Amino acid sequence: MAHPSFNVDKNLLLLYQQTESIKVLAQRLAREQSPYAQEALGQELDKSLTELILMVGDLKSSKTRSRS
Repeated sequence: MAHPSFNVDKNLLLLYQQTESIKVLAQRLAREQSPYAQEALGQELDKSLTELILMVGDLKSSKTRSRS
C-alpha cells in the first residue's frame, strides 16, 4: 500500500492539473469568436469543472473515511 502522504501529493497534483486545464479552456473560450467553437469549448469547460468537483468530493470522502 502506498504511503498516505504520497496519495495526498498525487491527488493535489491531479487537482492542480485539472485547474490548469480549466484555466486554459477559459482563456481559449474568452478569445474565441466563432459561436460554434464557443459552444464546444463551453461544453468542454463544463465537463472539466464537473470532473474537478467530483475529484474534490472524492478527496473529501476519502479524508473523512481515513479519519474514522
